[in-house]
Amino acid sequence: MNLAQTHDLLMFIAAYDNRRFDDATVYAWQEAVNDIPFDDARRAVIDHFRESREYLMPVHVRQGAVRIRNDRSPGPRLELTGAPAVAPEYRREETQALIRRVRDSLPDVGREILRRPEWVENDRRRARHLRSVPNPHFVALPPPDGFPMEAS
Repeated sequence: MNLAQTHDLLMFIAAYDNRRFDDATVYAWQEAVNDIPFDDARRAVIDHFRESREYLMPVHVRQGAVRIRNDRSPGPRLELTGAPAVAPEYRREETQALIRRVRDSLPDVGREILRRPEWVENDRRRARHLRSVPNPHFVALPPPDGFPMEAS
């Protein structure tokens, strides 16, 4: 699942539970669910809200996607396992150096990369409207019957 699909998934989830999210939320969810096909994740969300009242977290989507994949495939069943999180101070120096090198080699992208173009355009128009002020030199249009306007 890519960033746009992750954003779409969060929009879909928000339709159920009215959650608010921002770009950081999309990035965080992307890291947690990037290996799940979008259709499986969407189906897992639907199943979750049919069966549970819990606040939906990425782990629920992952568990649901594994369940969906196991139901779909006749082969060996998959088990959801995850590596325990490692605090940065416990990582080996080579690993930390690699992380720094990769982070430094990535381009610095703005927040707009996550947003759909139509949303960016809508926000740009709204901001322009909010900044606008009436033109003090505007003179009203002449009346439709053609009478001359009085000079001010």
